[in-house]
Amino acid sequence: MHIKTANISVEIDGSPVYESVKYDEKFFGKTAGSYFVKIPVRLSDSGKEIRITVDNPYNDGGGKITKIYLGAAEDILSSETGDILPGFLVCVTITFLGVLFLVMFIPMWKNKAVGTELLYFALFTINIGTFMLTDCKFLHILFPNAHFYHMIAEIHMMLIVVPLFLFLNKMYSTCTELMVYCICIMGSFDFVSGYLLNISCTMDYHQSLWITHITYGIAILFALIVIIKGIFKDRRAHMYHNMGIIIMCVAAIVDIVLIKFSNAFETSFFTRIGVLIYICLEGIQIFMGFFKRYREGMKAQLLSNLAYHDGLTELLNRTSFMEDINNIEKAMNSEIIVAMFDVNDLKKANDNYGHAAGDNMIKLVAEELKNHFGDYGKCYRIGGDEFVFISDGKLSEQLFTETADKLMQTLADAEKDEKFIFPITVAMGYSVADRSTMDMSGVIDDADAKMYENKKLIKQKKLLAENA
Repeated sequence: MHIKTANISVEIDGSPVYESVKYDEKFFGKTAGSYFVKIPVRLSDSGKEIRITVDNPYNDGGGKITKIYLGAAEDILSSETGDILPGFLVCVTITFLGVLFLVMFIPMWKNKAVGTELLYFALFTINIGTFMLTDCKFLHILFPNAHFYHMIAEIHMMLIVVPLFLFLNKMYSTCTELMVYCICIMGSFDFVSGYLLNISCTMDYHQSLWITHITYGIAILFALIVIIKGIFKDRRAHMYHNMGIIIMCVAAIVDIVLIKFSNAFETSFFTRIGVLIYICLEGIQIFMGFFKRYREGMKAQLLSNLAYHDGLTELLNRTSFMEDINNIEKAMNSEIIVAMFDVNDLKKANDNYGHAAGDNMIKLVAEELKNHFGDYGKCYRIGGDEFVFISDGKLSEQLFTETADKLMQTLADAEKDEKFIFPITVAMGYSVADRSTMDMSGVIDDADAKMYENKKLIKQKKLLAENA
């Protein structure tokens, strides 16, 4: 037998053979809601009177036996399982999707790929999936503790609207803060009042269901306002959301028609399908928003990279250099080294071998500058053949000069390694700034002057070598 909101007792010729299990009303209510009862009738009971007593503790006329099965238990179980299993699998899929969304949210939120909208949607999906899973009759066939399923279903049903409207508020501008506050307050009141009424044995979850229905009615009204506004404001932005809502509503209407005009035992199969489609379409809407934000972020990152990086060498550019100097000047807290570099013979490379050779020369210097000094601070290209290095405050002057000597040797060996067509020389000058330095421009001028002195010295050595 299938029982709805009632307790029953069964006697065969006056001998009791079954009585509904009654758990503590504080937690499980007065009845198990919708559940199955198996009464063994043996061949020896042939001709005896079976008396079934139905007790509806709510006195609302709703308690009843909805279906009676006669036959072998295995055959009945097999028949009903075939009818209920598809709806149960849909419920499992919905719950699984909710857990999947929740698992996906954690790494994506840490990487700032999505906001809390995915969290709220995951909680909504888990809630509605768990409600449908425990409200579905399949578990009641397999396991007898219907009180537990009834309690879980009622609790999750009360909690559905809160994460749903928190999600709508994050996703759709047509959902106002006032709507969200109202629904969150009403949903919380529904849950708390239902729990307190239940544990005080004043009303169990079935009796306080009218509070949930009022909350749902207002939530549906608000949702319709959000949808209608969204359709008129921007159809394309809410396309999948609107499609999902429409499909879910049509599915619910189909089930209502079937309840009214057919004897179908499974009364919410199409609603479950509608909810599943809605969740899938909302998932598409969320991830479309994610990819849109990702593209916008990549575009912003590219623009930022172009604004602060040199296009040829990918080193930081003059804009970045000037901003960093200003920041260093405001917060000088350690000894730093500022070094200026100038590539010799760039004009010679351009005039004799083409601008491609000159570009390759600049890129090679930039690459080696970053290889040698990249771990100790920042490298900049501030002009055609001019580079700057600023240490991060952890580089000693001795280590700097040793690293600079290695850099010069690496560039000089570029011709030997067939990386370039003639030896590359770079003029360098540096200056050290500390907490007593008030003007970074003076430090830069000092390094620049030393660099030009070094450049003259390199030219003089080259002329002496050519005349020798």
